[in-house]
Amino acid sequence: MEFDFFLREMLDKRYRDCVDKRYVGEDLQYVRQKSPRSVAVSFWTNGGRKSDIDQLDVFFIFPIRRFSYSYREIEQSLPKIYIVDNGLLTISGISEKGKLMENLVFVELLRRENEIYYYKSIDGKEVDFVVVEGKKVKELVQVSYSLDDMNTKEREIKALVKASEELRCKNLLIVTYDREGKEIIGKKMIKYVPLWKWLLKK
Repeated sequence: MEFDFFLREMLDKRYRDCVDKRYVGEDLQYVRQKSPRSVAVSFWTNGGRKSDIDQLDVFFIFPIRRFSYSYREIEQSLPKIYIVDNGLLTISGISEKGKLMENLVFVELLRRENEIYYYKSIDGKEVDFVVVEGKKVKELVQVSYSLDDMNTKEREIKALVKASEELRCKNLLIVTYDREGKEIIGKKMIKYVPLWKWLLKK
């Protein structure tokens, strides 16, 4: 509920008609002043016109779409939305570490100039990020603050393995807060990397 409320308030105040650019400069100035180390927080939209969402990409909102080998399916997919500045979200009461961490990973992937999607398998299992290079899926990335809970770990791994089979990608990564190592699941190798170490990677 807090995600929907925050987005509605921000859009009503700043981007109601999706054409008035007067406030964009003010927002970017606010970002620079309040959050030198930008992060983003994602949430899933439950509606709205695709054209409206696409026009809101003004360095404030970043929609990413479900990966598919079909361009039409990509364009018709429901986007996941990322907001570039953590300060805008903390003032609205959003503080969940897992969401903040996931979106920090998104911002860093964006900074590295990757082509980024999310993925949902045929049976509904979701992978946070699909990194694409050319027409090839380069890497599948899950983000999880902690894998101490076995149900959480099982869910994240099953989604990665399923996506790996459907997209024919062997480079599987889970970014966590502090876990590091490798694990063989079936014939798949999954790497665990702490967030701090992943961020230092060029």
